[in-house]
Amino acid sequence: MEDSKGSWSNDVQMDLKPSAGGIIFVLQPSDDPADPLNWSMSRKIVILSVVSRAGFICVAQSLANTSRYFAQAAVYHKLAQEISYSSSAATAGIASGLLFI
Repeated sequence: MEDSKGSWSNDVQMDLKPSAGGIIFVLQPSDDPADPLNWSMSRKIVILSVVSRAGFICVAQSLANTSRYFAQAAVYHKLAQEISYSSSAATAGIASGLLFI
């Protein structure tokens, strides 16, 4: 709590957990091992890489058919231009998807 002089009182600072370097975090880690603030750096990196790869794969998979328009057109008895609409829709979804989330 802030006192009348604008500085923090000692009773609040006693409850705050400083880091090893003495920095007081705005988000205070709990004693729960499932708290992300208590995770090891390697676990954080693994989770970040899995989420990043999943995001990349989703975008790449939606546009994966662009190199085979003519082969797909023959299989589905459509024009290559009609097959390209799927990539156009995927691109529009990727471009505008963040606006609707």
